[in-house]
Amino acid sequence: MLPQIMKPLNWLIVIVVLLNFSGCTREDGSRKGSGTLSIYAILGDSKAYHGQLVLVTGFFQFQQEAIGLFPSAETARYGDFASGVWVYLDGIEAVSLDGQWVVIHGVFSASDRGHGGAYAGSLRSVNIFPAGPPLYE
Repeated sequence: MLPQIMKPLNWLIVIVVLLNFSGCTREDGSRKGSGTLSIYAILGDSKAYHGQLVLVTGFFQFQQEAIGLFPSAETARYGDFASGVWVYLDGIEAVSLDGQWVVIHGVFSASDRGHGGAYAGSLRSVNIFPAGPPLYE
């Protein structure tokens, strides 16, 4: 019974986070709190988002030495790390999210390029939520 309760609860958390986070702007014009972003937005203007708290969507991969957020399943599968963002999980259990579209709330760094410096940036202090069904098991 508990897993059936958790699925609606996960969706509720995602909806509440999206509603509370979207549309927030700061007087200084920075993009902090500017709503849900695609990974393309962050990678296309990584310096503008450096050090900012972001809410970003993408395809999540949780593999040995390859924990990242990617724009598509293909970029994750073929190891196109330069198109992805390394995700520091800091004790968060996320193996069950491997192969799923997710929403990640965290602090983006353009200078920390993740494992081996292979990624386009990284996300720290994250919360991660499923945003759709798994594409592969």
